[in-house]
Amino acid sequence: MKTELYDYDIYPKVIPENKPVTVTVRPLGLHSAFPAQTTVKVCPLQERRYPLDDSEKSGGEYAVTPDADGCIRFTHCFHGEQEHFVRIYAGEKRLCQLAVYSVHEDLSGMIPLLGDLHLHTIRSDGREDPAIVAAHLRQQGYDYIAITDHENFSGALEAIDAYQDAPIEMNLMTGEEVHMPDCPIHVVHVGGRYSVNAMVDENYARIDKKNPGMSDRHPAAWRKVEGSDFPGTMNAEEFHRAVEAYAGTLPTIPEGLPRFVYAGFAWVCDQIRKAGGLAIFAHPYWINDMFHVDERLTQYIFDQRAFDAFEVLGGENYFEQNGFQAAHYYEAMAKGEPMPIVGSSDSHSSVNNRNAFIAKTICFARANDTPSILSAIRARRTVAVDAISAEYRLVGEYRLVKYACFLMDNYFPLRREACVEQGRAMKEYYCGDREDGLSMLKALDGRTEKMWRKYFAFDF
Repeated sequence: MKTELYDYDIYPKVIPENKPVTVTVRPLGLHSAFPAQTTVKVCPLQERRYPLDDSEKSGGEYAVTPDADGCIRFTHCFHGEQEHFVRIYAGEKRLCQLAVYSVHEDLSGMIPLLGDLHLHTIRSDGREDPAIVAAHLRQQGYDYIAITDHENFSGALEAIDAYQDAPIEMNLMTGEEVHMPDCPIHVVHVGGRYSVNAMVDENYARIDKKNPGMSDRHPAAWRKVEGSDFPGTMNAEEFHRAVEAYAGTLPTIPEGLPRFVYAGFAWVCDQIRKAGGLAIFAHPYWINDMFHVDERLTQYIFDQRAFDAFEVLGGENYFEQNGFQAAHYYEAMAKGEPMPIVGSSDSHSSVNNRNAFIAKTICFARANDTPSILSAIRARRTVAVDAISAEYRLVGEYRLVKYACFLMDNYFPLRREACVEQGRAMKEYYCGDREDGLSMLKALDGRTEKMWRKYFAFDF
């Protein structure tokens, strides 16, 4: 975290453009206290010292005196969608440089949320209990997650069940990675009312064998949410017939591409939408002996767009996966074919695992609930974060990347600090002293919303 964020608190950090807003700067400790007279200079990043035209510049300079609480305050109209440096001086000496960001009306009122939509637990090939994964990611500052175990909903629903009576301020979404007979393309399903995997009987038998006793603990949860409109099951032969019939409704699949494989992929995406979920095309450039999806088929999938979102960043450290996926995404953008994107870790462990937090999604949503997040993703209000190296990289539409860059440096580090205690309390509640954990969570409840209202000058 930047040194300035340890020494000073500036709020609000994000404000509507072209409206006067009063900004407060609070010193954090006597070593940061302001002298009796200070000067505040507002410097918009997009505007240069030299003139490009005769338009009015939107910077400003203010002589200010600390209030009785030690804070300094100034009112300024921040023009345009951009970052603004707030530089504070004592005479000629610059004490600090802080920053705020002004946004257009369409982002005003949107909350930046950090999440991961591709995670595995002991309910498939992961290492940890679903509820522990949730607690560990909360400690890292995540606002929402979807546990997406192979072939089943149980991991996601167990995590939801574990904290249903505790105020965790974290959105735990339903999820699964869908695998159907003879359909090798992985599709991540997030937010639906029931499991698409569970529609094929053989999947249930295989998963129940992998997780002995799961049916006894969660007799229906592994396949559907209580009271959902689960359509029932079919065997593998019936599934093949259903996909063949579905293929007949699609445009003619080009010669040389696997007709059944593509039709099965499109059928799965369609079933996910019927369940109310989001269908994510996952890691086509994952190297599992060879690329997960033939590049010609990947291009056809891009052209037809049966999926809802593309996992542009995934959980591998080599360049081919994320680098090729990002290049493919930007090529589609250049052709005028934008698509919703997410970044996900595909993590199989959240402890001492280099891949645990290397890809994530910043989502700009109206609320931290599943409908709002899925709506924001579909509306392309997301940025994928590549955190493989110390220097993060961002993938997405240009204006959102600029905004996300500001948030990565000036907001999310503080957000993570605020979430550490909640994550620890979640773990205590789940596997320690339940009453102590609940007491801590209740004491911390409301911290997230308070932080939003402090740092974002919007009506939520």
